[in-house]
Amino acid sequence: MLARPNALTIAGGDVWALSNREGAIALADAVTGDPNGRLSIGNGASSLAAGFDSVWVTKESTSTVLRIDAKTHRRVPGGAIEVARPGRNVAVATGAGAVWVGVRNRSRDDRSPEAVVRIDPGSREQRQIPVERGVQDIAVGAGAVWVSNRFSSTVTRISTTDFSSTRVAVGAVPRGIVVGEGAVWVAASGDDEITRINPRSLQTRSIPLQAIPERVAVGGGSVWVTAKEAGRLIRIDAGTRKVIERIDTGSRPYALDVTRGRAVWLTLLDDDGLQRVRFYR
Repeated sequence: MLARPNALTIAGGDVWALSNREGAIALADAVTGDPNGRLSIGNGASSLAAGFDSVWVTKESTSTVLRIDAKTHRRVPGGAIEVARPGRNVAVATGAGAVWVGVRNRSRDDRSPEAVVRIDPGSREQRQIPVERGVQDIAVGAGAVWVSNRFSSTVTRISTTDFSSTRVAVGAVPRGIVVGEGAVWVAASGDDEITRINPRSLQTRSIPLQAIPERVAVGGGSVWVTAKEAGRLIRIDAGTRKVIERIDTGSRPYALDVTRGRAVWLTLLDDDGLQRVRFYR
């Protein structure tokens, strides 16, 4: 279907799977799984997110964000936005009335502050917010942008109102992050756990997984975690904070999202495709 799909979102009734290797997005009906087209977006695409009736795609090669209409699958006229902060666009999220882009420094050895850039989808006005410990992944919710930091075992909370920053200690080597089901959930790959952050008190709690977590999503009262090397999808009850299922998947599951129809979609890096996992609450 698509070589090594590395990002995924659900929008306009479709599953959108991005392949950096192919420079393309493959679409599938989110209910039936039937193929629904393919879009060429060129080299250097790194991530995508749904919001404002659109799908937003970051590109490292051109330092731009592309806007694609979620229903027509066509690029919005004038929708390619050049990100003002130089660097590598590696993550994108939507929420709190804006599009948020995580930008890394171009040199992998450069440990100076990286950035999150806020883009107004209407005016396209931008604001740069420094992130001292580096950008791994981003999520928006509970009045803040939450950034998992790649240079320390922390998450940076950025207020969406005054853009002030606070750091929260989490498990080692944080990767994927998501907001939902009453908390912020962080894949702490170095400790084989999920760190749960209370978004108000910023108190944390660890949930052991016995597997290395990669990406995380929420839906249906659960937290869903891909364990790439274990070849599993792990389900955590968001209320009890206990692991309730370990589901074997195709080879090396990675990016994921949850539909309202109670299904989890995930990308399979080695199988060059997607997998749907239905669930019951």
